[in-house]
Amino acid sequence: MPMRKSYEAHEYEYRKMKSHKIKSWSRRNYPWSISPPDKHFLEDIFIQSWAPKKGQAIELGCGTGTISRWLTKKGFIVTGIDVSQTAIKMAKAQSKGLKIKYINDDFYLIDTKPLGKYNLCIDGQFLHCITDKKDRKTVLSKIRQILNPGGVFVVMSMCFPVSHKNFAKTYTTQKILGNVIYIEAEKYGEFQGLRIIQGKKYIPTRYIAHWKVLLSELKNAGFYPMIIKYFIHDKNTPEEPTSYLNVAAIRE
Repeated sequence: MPMRKSYEAHEYEYRKMKSHKIKSWSRRNYPWSISPPDKHFLEDIFIQSWAPKKGQAIELGCGTGTISRWLTKKGFIVTGIDVSQTAIKMAKAQSKGLKIKYINDDFYLIDTKPLGKYNLCIDGQFLHCITDKKDRKTVLSKIRQILNPGGVFVVMSMCFPVSHKNFAKTYTTQKILGNVIYIEAEKYGEFQGLRIIQGKKYIPTRYIAHWKVLLSELKNAGFYPMIIKYFIHDKNTPEEPTSYLNVAAIRE
């Protein structure tokens, strides 16, 4: 049996969230379900002439469905997909009365044909969890397959620049090696990409490249990033030592 992908370890975090009655990923550390910069960026997208205003939308890495529910209230017909079984159960419980289709599956492995076509695809902090470069190409190719021509792919991803000093202080159980963030993995078990660092087991958890590299990835995959609309959030503070790229990209 092939070793599991490291992003499957999110299941353990969602189980912990459920046991502590934490309703969304962001609420583990913040008082909001959708961060104010992300929400502002999403709202800004929908007032653009090139943005879809209705139709089919899919959120990859939907977690407990926070953005999926927000999209539904905007008038979209929404599908949410996540690899975590617990996350999908929580999403369904929190979405009662809303017509949202939730799928518990690994988008990297899924057959895209049954998914159908979409006008909008939201990266629910999903893409930066794909740490292997070949896997990222596969995922971006599949995203292109499920989008209609002219469909919009919204990326919300960690990126460089990073304050390594603040990162080391803030995330004491994590390491940055090259373009990958690793986390101590004793409690998670065996996963692909496991490394021994200073005698401890670590698994890859986030892909973190310079924002220009991320834009190049999108272009190479057949997307046109709307460069005048992207948002780079670079605080480099003890609370937020990494930068974030929010960008809307149009499928060729």
